[in-house]
Amino acid sequence: MKVINKYWAIFGIFVALFILIKLVLRQGPMTNLNSLLWMHFCLLLIHQFEEYVFPGGFKTFFNNHIYKHNKIIRHPLNDYAILLINIILAWSFYLLSAILGPSYLSLANGLIGVSLLNGILHLLMALKLKAYNPGLISGALLFIPFSIYALITINYNSSFNLISIIIFFMATLTIPVTIYWTDKFIVKH
Repeated sequence: MKVINKYWAIFGIFVALFILIKLVLRQGPMTNLNSLLWMHFCLLLIHQFEEYVFPGGFKTFFNNHIYKHNKIIRHPLNDYAILLINIILAWSFYLLSAILGPSYLSLANGLIGVSLLNGILHLLMALKLKAYNPGLISGALLFIPFSIYALITINYNSSFNLISIIIFFMATLTIPVTIYWTDKFIVKH
């Protein structure tokens, strides 16, 4: 567990760099919907690298500034939740979205909405605290503009539908539920 916890985000940044290089060499990163969805997966990996490796510290930030000062989130972020949320859930669904490509845009729309919300929350937290938080740079400078562009591009010829909204809410709700579940049932207190 300690080895996975130490290296997963580092592995992720190398995967992102490999995919980005391949996209640029093949066709340019934003020339079609499929490339856009692969780019979205890469941005997730870059964002996670900022949160957990360089400069890192998201777990401590979350527990000191969100968990301790929030009446809704009643459980601290722990290593099990980090792995479940980021690797098992986020990597799986963002990768699935990229693999399915334009054939299943409801999933892409929902996940891009999650990325947009993530970027906005990082930015709002920085404004509230008047300080940097791990994930702020990639959230504000990558997730927000990319998500707006992607949602406009994807929905130019198709509509944002109820399935997209359900996926967005389910994915968003999964984060606090996973934190609660791992703290309550897995972490030894």
